Order: sequence, then C-alpha cells, then structure tokens
Amino acid sequence: MSTNATVLDALRVVAKVNATYWEFFQSFIVDGINDVFPDFAQNKFWLFAVDGERALVSADQYMLEDGIQIQWTYEAY
Repeated sequence: MSTNATVLDALRVVAKVNATYWEFFQSFIVDGINDVFPDFAQNKFWLFAVDGERALVSADQYMLEDGIQIQWTYEAY
C-alpha cells in the first residue's frame, strides 16, 4: 500500500466496493461492500471506525497510518 493510501484504498484491497462520488461532500461515499448495500427501510448503512472511534470523515479522506485498526460495520444509523 502506498504512503498516501486511504481507508477506502485499503478496503478496495480486501473487498468488492461500490462507492459514489458526491460533489456536495467532495468525497466518495461507500454504497456497498461485497454486494451488501444500504437498507433504507431499516436505516442500515456501512460505517467505519478507527481504533474503536467512529470516523468523522469519509473513507477516502482518512489517511492510513501504521498501527491503526479499521473496522467496518453494517448498522442502523
């Protein structure tokens, strides 16, 4: 992985990722991971946390650092 890699880059290495660029947010939003997509009826979406804390930026904005742990969850938000 390059030194400028993001959380989204890392996810794309290990999973099939569907992401959409949103001009309003100027970033990519992860729509699906391994063909699991948002469930709008149940308000379920993909979210990620770094070292146990929910990220405050999108996955393409969060730069990887040595030793961090990333966890993706599919949950009601």
